[in-house]
Amino acid sequence: MQKGMHDTFVFPMDCQAHIMRWNDKEKLKIFEYEGKRILSGIPSGSNSFYNPFEFDNLIPEFIQMIEKILNGANLEKNIKEWLLKWGPLYGDMERDTVEIFWDECAKFYKLWNFYKAIANKEKGTVLKNIEIEKKTDTNYKITFFPEDSLFQPAQWFTDLAEMKKSIPYIGMDREEFDYKKILPMKLDKERDEFEQIQEHCMFFLFTQIEDFLKGANLTWGSMSHEKKENQSIFKIRPVLQTEYLIDTIYLQFYILFSENEKKICPVCNTPFIPQRKDKKYCSNTCKLTAKSQRYRARKTS
Repeated sequence: MQKGMHDTFVFPMDCQAHIMRWNDKEKLKIFEYEGKRILSGIPSGSNSFYNPFEFDNLIPEFIQMIEKILNGANLEKNIKEWLLKWGPLYGDMERDTVEIFWDECAKFYKLWNFYKAIANKEKGTVLKNIEIEKKTDTNYKITFFPEDSLFQPAQWFTDLAEMKKSIPYIGMDREEFDYKKILPMKLDKERDEFEQIQEHCMFFLFTQIEDFLKGANLTWGSMSHEKKENQSIFKIRPVLQTEYLIDTIYLQFYILFSENEKKICPVCNTPFIPQRKDKKYCSNTCKLTAKSQRYRARKTS
């Protein structure tokens, strides 16, 4: 039986989304319009709408689809398979294109792997994705994914840079930092330097995820009515609701940060709570898969 997200992770609030699957295979199309490849589909049957928070394999399957495509699988074919099972990332013609779909995949995949590198203390991988500029003895400027166009500075920062082209004297305090892609970093010499870099990397992840949580609505799922002699007591169950599937993916990503016991299986990317602290894989199957991968890597090297 498929476990729901709340069976695997503890979060202080229920979450829900009403997502439409494009599960009519015959009507699922990709067509060209004004230079874009538009994704088009319709729901069919009683299981057309679902709550993705009832599943804990949403992110793992998203990652698996991305990795299949990166390894040479057909882009459009795999996107169609995703749409049939999980639905579109947005659900509107403006943004449901092959190009935007793949950009969202690429961005999430980079953030996911960056998070894994931070959590697993993979110093080389972390440093490869950031640029650190020394300003004073203890003050630094840290830029994340400096050459990657998928990660843009905050809009006000971009607007200010544009204004300065025509009004050179315009400025504001700490205009070097946009607090989204570019952060100030003050190092404490009494603490481990890489640990402080890890913390700033997590701040960067939070700012990226925030963009997808702004549209979440606080609503209620149920109400109880307790009747007393001179009083009625009403209690509601608060629910955080996302509108789009991509927002749901990022909210589940955010929820991973809210507890300390979870691990991410390095083979299948499934989040799990280990029975032992030294347990690295979610199952013996993944453990054996990793062993086979290491053997093949040694054999071909």
